[in-house]
Amino acid sequence: MLFCIQATNVAAENDNNCSSSPHDNLIMVGDSLAQGILSGIGKEHRRCMNIIDLTQVSDGLLNTSPEAWVARISEVLPNDPTENSAVYMLIGTNDIIAMRKNRKILRPGSDEWDDAYREKLERLMVGLSKLPAEINWIELPITDRDRKTTMMHDRVRAMQEEAALGRVNYRHLNNHIADLDGFRFYLAREDGTKMRLRYKDRIHFTRHGYEFLATTLLQGH
Repeated sequence: MLFCIQATNVAAENDNNCSSSPHDNLIMVGDSLAQGILSGIGKEHRRCMNIIDLTQVSDGLLNTSPEAWVARISEVLPNDPTENSAVYMLIGTNDIIAMRKNRKILRPGSDEWDDAYREKLERLMVGLSKLPAEINWIELPITDRDRKTTMMHDRVRAMQEEAALGRVNYRHLNNHIADLDGFRFYLAREDGTKMRLRYKDRIHFTRHGYEFLATTLLQGH
């Protein structure tokens, strides 16, 4: 089964029309997936929004503390309260490794690991919810690696959604890039041709895939 995507990148009517850009300031935070989505933001939005890049390849909640993530964002938030600032955050792809707590190694998939990760998420969400900006938590995209990796990504995604509930805007993506059969490599265009959505590592996206995700997020779907 293939999804059919409609043309969503509509050029601005003129150089002064920024009505399709939802924010004055957009701060993208997270790992390489967030970095990819940032690269997919079209020039019509780049012309109208001040875009701040707080992405770091291979980063995550196990490499950087919740408080450090919040501090990074706080440092770059514009001081003008009249400006519409939004944070888009995507982490979790790299959060499937063992962590240490009280000199004990917690293995991914264990109840102890889950409890420790939930505690980190709780601290992060509390901090994010206090920032003077619209906070958008981007759903961790579905992956299709080996069974253990895919299972852990599913587990992390579920815990993130649970933690975000009632705290920040949880932005679903998988309903646009997956179906009942799960992971999809391609989406179908209106003209019947196929667009390669995912990269061969079954985690990252192609250039067209990142453009599709960025457009979907900025249109508020």
